Amino acid sequence: MQVFVTKTFYRWMRKSGLSEDRILLTAYETFSGLSVVDLGAGLIKKRIATPGRGKRSAARVIITTRKHGRYFFLHGFHKNERTNLGEHELNYVRRIAKDLLELTQHELYVAVQAGQIIEVNHGV
Repeated sequence: MQVFVTKTFYRWMRKSGLSEDRILLTAYETFSGLSVVDLGAGLIKKRIATPGRGKRSAARVIITTRKHGRYFFLHGFHKNERTNLGEHELNYVRRIAKDLLELTQHELYVAVQAGQIIEVNHGV
């Protein structure tokens, strides 16, 4: 399993106090099908606990994956700020997801080297 975050998501993640280990745990929970909402087109909405809060009242993340290989964390928001993505935002995230899922291994490597996408590793 490979886990990646977009540059925008990475900034939100850090601002929210989320560790890379928390992101990896969330990816494994998603792989196991725990508490996920299928938004279609390979998009999944998942609860994620932030420091000082449980999952229920904390944040939501939008992840895209296909066949349990690569997991891309695309968008995050706190439940107290909003309940869901609007249709315009959802369509935008779907386009990003489609592009990311179509990347070849080489294209993904180039994107990581350029800092456009960040690979999440254990203990980082």
